[in-house]
Amino acid sequence: MAHDFAAAARTAFQTFHQTVRAYTASWQTLTAPIVEEDPTYQEAEIFGLTTYAAQVASPTPLDMESGNSSTSAAPFERVVKLTLKEVKDNPKILESTAAALAGLGGLTLTNAFWTTVKAADSTAHPHTGESWIGTTAGTGGEAVKICDNFKFFPINSVAAFTQDNLFTSAGFSAGQLTTVLAAKDEYLDKSGNPVYEEGDKPFVIVPASQKQKALDLMKQGGEIYDGSGLQSGSMQERAEGVIVPPGVTTSTDWWTWQRKRRVSAEGKTFFTGPIIPWLRVAPSVTFTIAPASHHVYVKAYMEYAIHIAPDCDLNLQMCQA
Repeated sequence: MAHDFAAAARTAFQTFHQTVRAYTASWQTLTAPIVEEDPTYQEAEIFGLTTYAAQVASPTPLDMESGNSSTSAAPFERVVKLTLKEVKDNPKILESTAAALAGLGGLTLTNAFWTTVKAADSTAHPHTGESWIGTTAGTGGEAVKICDNFKFFPINSVAAFTQDNLFTSAGFSAGQLTTVLAAKDEYLDKSGNPVYEEGDKPFVIVPASQKQKALDLMKQGGEIYDGSGLQSGSMQERAEGVIVPPGVTTSTDWWTWQRKRRVSAEGKTFFTGPIIPWLRVAPSVTFTIAPASHHVYVKAYMEYAIHIAPDCDLNLQMCQA
């Protein structure tokens, strides 16, 4: 060959992963993907937790009251066939092919993620049907959805309570954002205990038509005069930033997204959200020479699913006009 095939493949491999990161940037700020080789990803919770009690000789253990949420990944691939002559004559062709495949892979994953977020008001909650969660009169009807007004019946005998998800907010405005953030501050977990933020403020997710207004609101550091009187500001103190998801055309839908701070086994801090891309096999690319047919096969492959966390309702709000 006119150039070093192995070196070209290494460069193309690096380009592939850099391009994937670029195409998934819209959600990487909100949540870190789960990358693991297990055949399914599961989460489970213990309900009925209360504050610590004095030690006794025979403590009462708590049972795992909820079922697991289980997500199975599916395989996805794309293969491009090049001739050996093309590879010989065009030293950059492997890199450009890898970049194109990476862009499509990142776009596939990004579309799946945001499609799930946008369908939050019509997607069944992971714990639908369990005795401790009641029905709702939300946008999804009586079946419990991810984004709905929930009726909770905590297992630890705390009085039943309703969790607001303000999808009936009248459009996106400073007043509506203030109302939503206030509701978020009053959230309780499924045992009826206060949900304490771990120093991380929610993101505001808006369609492109509301981006300028959202950015302006985020710059407010205090009260401002709106022509008739003082309007409450300080949005930058209560929200982390603005995210505009790709492909959102509905101008009346917007969200707030609360992340969870986590620490890996290696001591690194990362964040996860209510909806998480789960990669059983992370996007990758291989280059295979088939001398008999005088071709080079460039294969991009990944196994993924979009995981809905059991506590999705505690850190995702959807608002609709």
